[in-house]
Amino acid sequence: MGILLKADDLTKGQFVAVHSLSPIARLCREQSDERDTGGSPAPVPPGFPLRVLEVSLPFVACSLLQPGGKESGPMIIDLRNVRICRLNNGFIEAIKAF
Repeated sequence: MGILLKADDLTKGQFVAVHSLSPIARLCREQSDERDTGGSPAPVPPGFPLRVLEVSLPFVACSLLQPGGKESGPMIIDLRNVRICRLNNGFIEAIKAF
């Protein structure tokens, strides 16, 4: 995976991925009641390529890059719950070329 990014480093058009849950989100999930049916803290699994559409901290609107280069979305990511990493161009080109 790429370099972890701080929220202020996110820019429109950048390709990123969810790297992992933030330490706080992970702790909350571990301590939550098993009956809790709340949603996932991340809209996609780690590693899925996302293109940043717009940033309004703590939220980021993204599209999901599909094989062949199509995109779906938007998906809203709450940066308080996840850590984000930058994806390199080779990774993105491999997805687009599939």
